[in-house]
Amino acid sequence: MEEIIQRAILVGVDLNNDKNFDYSVEELKNLAEACSVQVVGVLTQKLERVNPACYIGTGKVDEVALLVEQNDANLVIFNDELSPSQIRNLEHGLQCKVIDRTILILDIFASRAKTREAQLQVEVAQLKYMMPRLIGLNASLSRQAGGIGSKGPGEKKLELDRRRIEEQVHKLNKELDSLVLARQNQRKLRKRNSTPVVALVGYTNAGKSTTMNALLTVSNAQAEKSVFEKNMLFATLETSTRQIQLPDNKQFLLTDTVGFVSKLPHQLVKAFRSTLEEAASADIVLNVCDASDEHCSEHIEITTGILKDLGCNGDNIITVYAQDDTRSPLQARGKQSELVYSHDCDYTRTTGIWQTVYMEFCPVNYIKNFRVYPNIDTASITISAEIVGEGNFCATAFWSEKEVGKITTATSGQTVTLTLPLSEKHLWEVGKGGLYSLKLNFGGDEVSSYFGLREVKLTPDKGITINGEPVFQRLILDQGFYPDGIYTAPSKEALKNDILLSMKVGFNGARLHQKIFEPLFLHYCDELGYIVWGEHGNWGADHTNFESLRYFLVEIEEEIERDFNHPSLIGWCPYNETWDVNGRKQDDDVIRIVYRTVKNLDKTRPCIDTSGNYHVETDIFDVHDYEQDYKLFKEHYDMLVSDNILFDNHKHRQTFNSEPVFMSEYGGIRVELRNAEDNDREKAWGYGNAATSLEEFYERYDGLTTALIDNPKMIGFCYTQLTDVEQELNGIYKYDRTEKFDSEILYKINTKKAAIEK
Repeated sequence: MEEIIQRAILVGVDLNNDKNFDYSVEELKNLAEACSVQVVGVLTQKLERVNPACYIGTGKVDEVALLVEQNDANLVIFNDELSPSQIRNLEHGLQCKVIDRTILILDIFASRAKTREAQLQVEVAQLKYMMPRLIGLNASLSRQAGGIGSKGPGEKKLELDRRRIEEQVHKLNKELDSLVLARQNQRKLRKRNSTPVVALVGYTNAGKSTTMNALLTVSNAQAEKSVFEKNMLFATLETSTRQIQLPDNKQFLLTDTVGFVSKLPHQLVKAFRSTLEEAASADIVLNVCDASDEHCSEHIEITTGILKDLGCNGDNIITVYAQDDTRSPLQARGKQSELVYSHDCDYTRTTGIWQTVYMEFCPVNYIKNFRVYPNIDTASITISAEIVGEGNFCATAFWSEKEVGKITTATSGQTVTLTLPLSEKHLWEVGKGGLYSLKLNFGGDEVSSYFGLREVKLTPDKGITINGEPVFQRLILDQGFYPDGIYTAPSKEALKNDILLSMKVGFNGARLHQKIFEPLFLHYCDELGYIVWGEHGNWGADHTNFESLRYFLVEIEEEIERDFNHPSLIGWCPYNETWDVNGRKQDDDVIRIVYRTVKNLDKTRPCIDTSGNYHVETDIFDVHDYEQDYKLFKEHYDMLVSDNILFDNHKHRQTFNSEPVFMSEYGGIRVELRNAEDNDREKAWGYGNAATSLEEFYERYDGLTTALIDNPKMIGFCYTQLTDVEQELNGIYKYDRTEKFDSEILYKINTKKAAIEK
């Protein structure tokens, strides 16, 4: 028997200028295509109220009939639920099958249902939908039986009288009740065992099943434990629960639930209520949302509304969404290549979550966030905390496990600010560290942290001072790439090792380049007294377009709030080398807005607006100069001492106003050695002419670096770079962190006393 191809006209009514109307029609098209229906036409109408007889106006009925004829359609699908009389009148006028959004969704659910429970739930929903349509439908009744022709109650069932259908519904519900009871008993058992339950909810095709399978992979679960996933609407209707074991041996149960959709038929919500209650009873509800979907906010709103109807009030709902488009002009990508493969100074692309994500249970009254402001003159700290609820707020400081300060205050506001005097004064120092422990208590919530007693200032003659002492910045450019993890370090030891490798050759800090580094890395910096600049991976974000600020400012704010308390962090640099984009110059107001936002968010640290070029408003005027002739390099910056003239290749785009000067990128010396096993000359990339011997490298490195150390107008340098990264072979170390050079020679060069330190 030849299969009938369904060709449909979609009809939608925009009531009172519904803001989501266009998306609703688009979604109806996707729903139809999910049932292998070919959409051949769309007709919409704006109305203040629907036509009781045909839902749309009589003139529009004629237009639909014409569309049906012109496109050889055999099906008309309405974007709302129709009454029995409306269906009868429309089929009479259109002379073809008419269905509504509700029966379409029911059809999809029927075709996707695999387990007995899901099949029962769908069949109950279908029968309840058809019940009020038994009277008066007559001939059209059979055409409604199976929706668009897939699985449904069928003609025979619908030919039964109302009593028989009620009996069938009762029978199905009885079988369902037994399955629901079993599910409820399972939930009770989990609670008795104190096993945490996490439920995945969200819009259909948002990535719930993919998320579950990813967590199963982390848990090293067997392949048969994975759930079905496919890029399609309502790929799964089953509620699947799996045990997840984390690397620290902690366990929880993860439940994948049926996806939501706008205008989800109430029959389905009611039928699947027992299944959806898995979410309502969960300890944590993860609302998975596809952030790349332009209707992401609508999806969240719809999901939240359905959860609220189920009694899930939102206190334990966490929205999870991610977006990673390396070619989007609105999203920063850092040093990830915009091409398929890495090239020059752009490296392998990575995607997904690459830093550790923390989830924590909070009591009713809890500490949301806090800042620590050190006061070195008075040997005290000022704590400003965001709180939720009311109660006593207590702060206790320790030095080497000895209590050195404690203060308690009652509060009921959204913030609390207090000053904690310290009985012992221990300053945080570069190269040494020195950290106090800090414990905060509020309303049953306890936070353990630490702080360093240090003060950062920028002076016109001595540059950066820490606790009143000038600190010449001997920095290395650290890009945070790894051969076995790309953006993610293979271990916490690897993070700390990069700092130790840098300090071994005489650097006292790093410019954390084009990447927001892991908090654990900053923790090790705090411990070791290793100073760093925080930088955003701005490459990829269009600095010629105000629209890019929509995401950029949010990320900058989150970065500052997260990392504010790290004593090792001495400054911010939101942009790096804002080159022209497709012939368009940077919008200076974009750069200025970001700079001023950073300064408003953190008044304790200096900020470089855009490193290298093109400065608009900045605390420090930094330059990038990869000149390889160290004699010429020295001449360039001797003019700064003699005549206050800064050598600058971008004078046509930026103006030096006697700000402190920082050589934030230089060197980048590539070494080309014969028979070097890791040196592919054709692929190797670096700045300028490569050094052909180790002796030539040391001479060039010494000449370039000493020129900066001896310059009294220079407040620091940053050498490019800590390690080789893929094809870029200008690191102090190889990509695998093995040595390339004599560390003692480099240490002696880097640690020479600087002019501003004398």
